Amino acid sequence: MGPATLCFAPRVDADSLRLELVGFCFLGISLPRWFCPQVCAREWAHSAAGGARLQFDIEARLPLVGRVTRHRGYLDIPS
Repeated sequence: MGPATLCFAPRVDADSLRLELVGFCFLGISLPRWFCPQVCAREWAHSAAGGARLQFDIEARLPLVGRVTRHRGYLDIPS
């Protein structure tokens, strides 16, 4: 993402995939954990009429600023 590099570790729950932010670099410099953004990313799938639906919920927060973005939505996958 431009001058920032985010490293995620995938975690599988019973019904979803979560991405946990485990590293953050800005301009090639690793930043301390307390200064890193907080990212909550989750996606899951379920059957829908005529196919399947992949849903997602992603939120990003910055220290001292709070929430900077949140995306919720879905992708229909036809059968």
